[in-house]
Amino acid sequence: DAFKKQFEALELSRQIEDADAEAKTLGFIGILYNDIGEYRKAIQYLLPAVIIYEKLPGKFKGAFVLSNLGDSYIFFGMKDSALFYIREAYEKFGEQDRSHLWSFVLMHMGKIYAEIGENDSALKFYNDEIINCRISNDKLNLSQAQKYIADVYQSVGKYDSSLYYARDAYTTAQSVPVKRQMLQASGLLA
Repeated sequence: DAFKKQFEALELSRQIEDADAEAKTLGFIGILYNDIGEYRKAIQYLLPAVIIYEKLPGKFKGAFVLSNLGDSYIFFGMKDSALFYIREAYEKFGEQDRSHLWSFVLMHMGKIYAEIGENDSALKFYNDEIINCRISNDKLNLSQAQKYIADVYQSVGKYDSSLYYARDAYTTAQSVPVKRQMLQASGLLA
């Protein structure tokens, strides 16, 4: 059981006083709660993880946790809080590392702007994500970015553009292969 293993890891990290491991584990527990729709519980683990990360010396390592905290607030319907934490992830991570994590942060920036109806900003971040995905050969996040762009175009009635990106999302998802993303893209195509 994923929760059991994470709680064991949390206890161990606290026993050996490893703050970095504690923050990571708190973050993973929060993500697990997000995955099952327990957003209040997720926030109870993600916020302490962020606090620990902010106290650690060196490069800030909590951008992934901040993005997921923003997700919790999106699911909760608290868009201002979601935007705050996702912007924090974007600003603290910066373009230091052109990896899948940067794509993940860019995707979350796009998602929150789409959620609040700022489609031009959403498209800007999704397109930045596509560029980063191509640089880092990250097909998993590339498929998601293409699907989210298709969603934005569908929401504003630009069906030709939506269809174009939905097809790309499906093709990219097939190449990975990721059935969940193939299903999402094919649902949009239908």
